[in-house]
Formats: sequence, C-alpha cells, structure tokens
Amino acid sequence: MMKQHVWIRRVLLLVFLLVALVGCSANNTQKPSANAEPAPIEVEFQTKTWAPKVGDTLTFKLVVTQNGQPLDKPDDVYIELWKDKQRENHETVKPKKIGAGLYELTQTYKEPGTYYLMYHVEAGEVHEMSKRKVVVE
Repeated sequence: MMKQHVWIRRVLLLVFLLVALVGCSANNTQKPSANAEPAPIEVEFQTKTWAPKVGDTLTFKLVVTQNGQPLDKPDDVYIELWKDKQRENHETVKPKKIGAGLYELTQTYKEPGTYYLMYHVEAGEVHEMSKRKVVVE
C-alpha cells in the first residue's frame, strides 16, 4: 500500500510539472526589448507636379507606413508651408485623413515663386520629416 501511495504522488507531481511547462511555453510570445530601436516610418509624398502654374490647385498625398503596413494611428501628422525666404511666416496645417495611412492636402498657388512643404509624422519615439520644393510659374 505504501508503494502505491508513493507511485501516485510521483505521477501527480509529473502531471503538475507537465501542465506548468505547457502553460509557460504557451505564453512565450516575444516582446520587443526595451533597448530595441522602434521601426522607422516610411512616407511617400506624392503630387501630380512639383512645378504648377499660378492658379493651379495641387493635391498632395502622404502614404505613411511602418513595417510595411499602413500606419493607421500615428500620434501626429502635419505639414508646414512657407514661401522662399519666409520660413518664419510658415503655416502649419493638418492634412485630411482619407484612409489607413493615407493623408491629403489641397493647396492653390496664387503667386509665382518658390514654396516649401515639410511633412512631419510622429509615432511614439519616431519622428519622420522631409522638405519638398514647389516652383510656381
């Protein structure tokens, strides 16, 4: 009787250990390391032309991705606009969200000259920005 009792204890202990091991391995998803670099943001800045005529209305599109997927909920997306040599008088506008990772801004140019647009996209610790030049004839 004593041997049977020891045997049952060993089987129960083995079953308990197996259940604990299976439970631990099932919850073993990889989490990003605290020191890991956040994934960069990719932005494609598009328009029909970068050299419009006076009076033309341009539609600028931003296609924003991260890890090859549309970045649907960035912390912030905005565009700075200014005329050449007037950076201190820049205007900041929020483009309209038109889909997952897609933003749009419409701009009409009433005077000839060189204009600049600089987009900013922020997500967590990542801030992506780039400046483009529009020469209006």
